[in-house]
Amino acid sequence: MYTFIQQYTYDPAASATLLHALETTLVPRLRTMPDFVAYYWLDLGVGVGAALCMFEEQASAESSLALAAALVQDYAPINVAPAQVIRGKVKIHAVCSL
Repeated sequence: MYTFIQQYTYDPAASATLLHALETTLVPRLRTMPDFVAYYWLDLGVGVGAALCMFEEQASAESSLALAAALVQDYAPINVAPAQVIRGKVKIHAVCSL
């Protein structure tokens, strides 16, 4: 598995608009991508958030970064700064077993 974390800063007044765009535009597109595993949005405080996204293969993960960057450009009026990206191969993976 391959994952990345993108940290964003944005206009806090546009938080609801950004969340709506992520939930209604980005997430549905990610779900259609090959090798998609999971997407999480983390609220890091006023005007700061991070996305954690996981794919089975690195190429798909890298493609999704371009998709996310395009979405941010589409919502430029809410002043989203370019993301800081951390990426890497998942070496340990654990989930809750029910």
